[in-house]
Amino acid sequence: MATVNVTITIQAPPLPAALMRGVKQDKILDLFPNTVQRLGELGREGQRIWMERAMQIPGTEGRPLRLGTGPGDRMVFKNASAYAQSITVEPVVSEGGDLTAVVGTSDRQAMTIEVGGPEIDLHAVLEFSHKTRMSKSGHKYLLVPFRHATTAPGSSGGSRFQTASNVIPPRVLAIMRGKQESLISRAKRNESSINYPGKTVQRNIYQPHGKPLTAHDMAQAGSTDRNLLGMIRTGAKKHSSYLTIRTLSQSNPNGWRIRGYEAQHLASRTAEELQRMSETWFEDALKEDAAGWVSEALAS
Repeated sequence: MATVNVTITIQAPPLPAALMRGVKQDKILDLFPNTVQRLGELGREGQRIWMERAMQIPGTEGRPLRLGTGPGDRMVFKNASAYAQSITVEPVVSEGGDLTAVVGTSDRQAMTIEVGGPEIDLHAVLEFSHKTRMSKSGHKYLLVPFRHATTAPGSSGGSRFQTASNVIPPRVLAIMRGKQESLISRAKRNESSINYPGKTVQRNIYQPHGKPLTAHDMAQAGSTDRNLLGMIRTGAKKHSSYLTIRTLSQSNPNGWRIRGYEAQHLASRTAEELQRMSETWFEDALKEDAAGWVSEALAS
């Protein structure tokens, strides 16, 4: 994905801009020191407002915003903190004499957060994933593990992106803890890559194979959550994980879609607020600069 900057350009008011035309850049700061300083302050205020709004953007932290189109183009994920920290401000004096401050970001998330993103069809991953498999019927597919938590969100040992919906109910967990683990062996097996001829893919070997959670188990536990059906207990010794394995396949075009991210318009909303602020922002600074010119003229 090419880097795309999202920026806000803040200009000084018309009067100093008109006076600055034709003035050498190294003289502008001498003539308009208070206006230049005030513009920098407005830029930093824009940075503060934008960062504050960035930390409040909706959508699950870590959710995909955009799907990569190949192995060299990674998916873009939402990270509000990283997005906020990427917003910078830099006062600039243009060659034409217009005094401007630029607030912006080149974060990979920025454009999608600003203008929104399309629906993500995860079937596209089958065309470039290194772990894609081929069925006997000639359809590409992936086995996708979903981890289920044993603790509530925010509790000790809870996952950062954990939600209440993926916590295993206590009675189901008790049944799973009584099942044999599917231990990941140190040995691996190599298979030919489906998408990249001449390359190999390393697969885990599980030994022994533990039994999955059955419909009978769920009935005993009083659970009707179909997302838990087929769950296995796996991992290394004394480090159990609870997973359900689902299949993403070309043979089933339904599902496996993530709703497009809704446009937040953070930059445009911040720019509108700065525009309103700029109507009175420079009044005192301009008066101080003008007073300086008069004082200098009288002194000479």
